[in-house]
Amino acid sequence: MLNSLKIGQFARLAGVNVQTVRYYERQRLLPKPLRSPAGYRVFSPDSLDRLQFIRRAKRAGFSLIEIRKLLSLRTTPGATRAEVRARAEAKVADIDAKINNLKAMRSTLQKLIAGCQGSGPLKECPPPTCSLLGSISQFAIGADLMAQHLAFIRKVRRSTPRERPEDLRSFSFRERAAAFQVCSKTRIATG
Repeated sequence: MLNSLKIGQFARLAGVNVQTVRYYERQRLLPKPLRSPAGYRVFSPDSLDRLQFIRRAKRAGFSLIEIRKLLSLRTTPGATRAEVRARAEAKVADIDAKINNLKAMRSTLQKLIAGCQGSGPLKECPPPTCSLLGSISQFAIGADLMAQHLAFIRKVRRSTPRERPEDLRSFSFRERAAAFQVCSKTRIATG
C-alpha cells in the first residue's frame, strides 16, 4: 500500500487536504507524481517524507519560498550543514524581530490605555485631543510603514546578490527612511 498512494491516501497520511497537495505540486515543492494506467496520481513514500518535511518547516515558521530553498539544498551537490544552519539562524532572527516588534506595540498600547480616562461620551474627546485615538491612528500608519521596512530587510537578508536587483527596488531609500522616521516619532510621542 505504501509503495503507491493515490492523492486522497497521500493527503490523509500527511495530514493535509487534497487541495494542499495539488497546490504544493503547482508550486513545485512536490515533484510531479507518476500516473496510474487509469490516470490517477500515484505518490511514493519519498514524496510523503517530503510533504511531512514541508509541514514541519511551515510549523517552524518557514515560508514556502524558504522551504523551497531548504529542499533545494538537499539536492545541491556540495551543499553544507552550515548553509542549513545559516537559514535556520536567519529564521530565528526574523522571529526575534517580530517578537520585539510585538512587545513594542504592546508597550505603546498599554501606555495609551493608561493615559485614557475611559469614561464619558466619546464626542467629548475628539481625535485631536483624545490621545488614544490620535496615537492609534499615527501608530497604525507607522506600523504599516515599519512592516514594509522589515519585509524589505528580510528580503535583503534572504536573497543572494543575484536575486537583489529587481525585486528589492520596490522599496526606495526614502520609503524605508520615512517608515523609520514615522515609527520613531510615534514611539517618542507615545512614550
